[in-house]
Amino acid sequence: MGRGGSKSASKPAKAHASSKARAAANGKVAGKPKPKPKAKPAKAKAKQAGEKPKRARSAYLHYSLDESVRAAVKAAHPDEKVSGLAKVLGAQWRGLSDEAKAPYQKRFEDERERLKAASAAA
Repeated sequence: MGRGGSKSASKPAKAHASSKARAAANGKVAGKPKPKPKAKPAKAKAKQAGEKPKRARSAYLHYSLDESVRAAVKAAHPDEKVSGLAKVLGAQWRGLSDEAKAPYQKRFEDERERLKAASAAA
């Protein structure tokens, strides 16, 4: 029969074998995936004795690492994760006035000058 004929006159359609049946027919064990190569553990980078910071901590970092500020935020949000605490600290920092930020800005400038002097001496 031609191309436009009915399918009943042609060969019956073959049912597609499942992947397990094909694997069994090929002599393979079905359902057993190939073992993945094990990842090598990350090596910790050893700090050298003379290693120094690359740059001074920003005023915001001095604020967020201040123990009194951090303790107050943890007390106010005891169930918050570290990322949530960082969001709260960031919102507080943005809301601070310039006068309230001044001590942290001073710490940043002092640390920056100290690092510049140390790198110039080296």
